[in-house]
Amino acid sequence: MSGNVLVPFVTSGNMPTNLGAGTNEPRIIVADFRDCILMGEGNAAPAQLRFDEPLSASLGIRLVSYGYSAFAPGPQPKAISVISGTGLIVPAL
Repeated sequence: MSGNVLVPFVTSGNMPTNLGAGTNEPRIIVADFRDCILMGEGNAAPAQLRFDEPLSASLGIRLVSYGYSAFAPGPQPKAISVISGTGLIVPAL
């Protein structure tokens, strides 16, 4: 294949940038999501339960809301990789 290939990416402030011996080394996570499986309840609303009895002495109710989801790297566990090392350190000019 020739030419440029566009790769979608996401930036996140939750990724650490203070790792390594000099506390200036970031991490990069690379994933090929075509090889990953995400399962969930689709557009279904979370299940909701209401319990009146446990808090009846104080005229309270207990509400519970839950849903299910699962993620698996699929048949290719190496579809997700972490890039690290001193090559990611920004050079001081």
